[in-house]
Amino acid sequence: MHDQKAVTRQPLASVFEDVAAARDGHPALLCEGRRMTYGALNRRANRFARVLRARGAESGDLVAVSLDRSFDTFVVLLGILKAGCAYVPLDPKLPPARRMAIANDCGTKFLAVTERELVLDEFRGEILATWALTSELAACSDEPLDVPPAEDDVACVLYTSGSTGRPKGVIVSGRAILNHALWMWATYPFGDDDVALLHRSYMHMAATWDYFGPLLGGIPSVIVPGHQTSDPAVVIRAAVEHGVSYVSGSPGFWRAVLDQPAALLQKWQTLRVGTTSGEQLPVRVVTDWQRVFPEARLLNVYGITEAVRPAVFDTGALEADAARVPIGQPLPNVAVYIVDEALVPVADGEIGEICVAGACLARGYFGLPQLTEERFLPNPFDDGWPVLFRTGDVGRLRADGGLEIVGRRDHQVKVRGFRVELEDVEAALQQSPATRRAVVVAQEDHGGDLRLIAYVVPAAGANPTWLELRAFLEARLPDHMIPASFVVTPEIPLTPSGKVDRVALAALEVPAASRGRETASEAERPGVERTATELQLAQIWSDVIGVADVAGGETFIELGGHSLMAMQIASRVYDAFGVELPLETFFPNPTLRAMSGVIDELRTGVDAPAGV
Repeated sequence: MHDQKAVTRQPLASVFEDVAAARDGHPALLCEGRRMTYGALNRRANRFARVLRARGAESGDLVAVSLDRSFDTFVVLLGILKAGCAYVPLDPKLPPARRMAIANDCGTKFLAVTERELVLDEFRGEILATWALTSELAACSDEPLDVPPAEDDVACVLYTSGSTGRPKGVIVSGRAILNHALWMWATYPFGDDDVALLHRSYMHMAATWDYFGPLLGGIPSVIVPGHQTSDPAVVIRAAVEHGVSYVSGSPGFWRAVLDQPAALLQKWQTLRVGTTSGEQLPVRVVTDWQRVFPEARLLNVYGITEAVRPAVFDTGALEADAARVPIGQPLPNVAVYIVDEALVPVADGEIGEICVAGACLARGYFGLPQLTEERFLPNPFDDGWPVLFRTGDVGRLRADGGLEIVGRRDHQVKVRGFRVELEDVEAALQQSPATRRAVVVAQEDHGGDLRLIAYVVPAAGANPTWLELRAFLEARLPDHMIPASFVVTPEIPLTPSGKVDRVALAALEVPAASRGRETASEAERPGVERTATELQLAQIWSDVIGVADVAGGETFIELGGHSLMAMQIASRVYDAFGVELPLETFFPNPTLRAMSGVIDELRTGVDAPAGV
């Protein structure tokens, strides 16, 4: 364990330079048969930093990045840090309007992109397109720049869902990232043969370890290209091929992995440590992990964007009769308190709000001083940390000293590992001219996953369909923020005090019609018989998605399906039919009938069609 004095004040870029010097000829990155050494990565990042400074970037500037996962991702991120700047990720999967809103909010003058389609047409600053910089980079020295780091050690500004209806930026320091990394390196040290797997976007706080932990720890990372990461079978095969020992993923990711065929999982003999974060870890995932990977560690990491991984629980210590998976003990240089509304500590075992202080904390919210003052408070406890962050998570201190989360004190939820403020979705819906009012609630589906349900009061004379409402949101919000169902209702139930009665809404039955569904009998064309494959696949869809009587013409998305469900269906298809259903053929063939046709062709050895 390290104490407060041992927390490095060294910037991330400087730490990387030291590691690169020691590991010069060793591989840092592996991707699709190619490799990049630490030395080559360091030199290319130095050149990018010089281009950035030559274009007018100064220490402390924010640089927006919209990058597909590749070698260039690391070159650009490290180059930005080496130039004394901080990066602002714009996930390529976000709608352009959402990416542009973030770029405008942070006021960046620079946008780095790796693909032409990721350029934002409305952006009026400098575009740093990697494909167009070849000659400019070649003309630059590959020696490191001597520039001061970003002010107050800012490494990045990460945007999350905001309750005001627009995303809010969290100012994250390199020190916070390193505090967790130092603990991981000391507690679960890397060995000479260790290899990490990188399959997540750089956009989220959970991925800061994915990108910087292995890289600064001196081991190579295998990059799984973005178009392959939704298929757990592809990810496992990549891990087997490269002898991967370290992997991070959301609980949903691990559930999809553990649902894969036993014959495939048995090939992955090198897995040593897995981490998971982003949402509540189900006990079933832990028990499945212990059955499939009995020699490997699974760490349940507690973390939010405003506090970089302040607590960790090794699930090997989970009691056999546990109802919840704890979030464990605070890391070194971190203090965690459970308090009441007046910030007075509650008794052990009692429920209160979880508050965090220490080296893990972010600097606050970008351009939102009032919100920063509300959430980042003067610390009333005399423990050496001046700032206390109110997480909004509600939990208790267990008898064994571990922490346990039991809920939230606001309307923030986690959907497939992503933070979602329900008010953010409501605000987007209410921008529709067909909507007078909208309320969004979160419900558990039959598999225990959260899904969003939107209750919409239409504007006068409007009669919006679920397809119209979904299309409106798809142009404005990321996929995980789009409700699975829409209920058009003449009014929203209220409590006696006049507030929205969310409990009453959540208790309402969501009619099938709200998803635009047809019953099986209505959807089938006269004279069209359902094949044996279609009937069996309909049962799989029904079990996974949680709907009955799936019709041949219904689509996966219409029924409320999402990427994690697609993984589960692919696994069930393998068990039932003995064929692997690649997820790249899944969405181009969205109806039950089309997918059953793909399965039949795969079973006869014929290539699946590109789309139906």
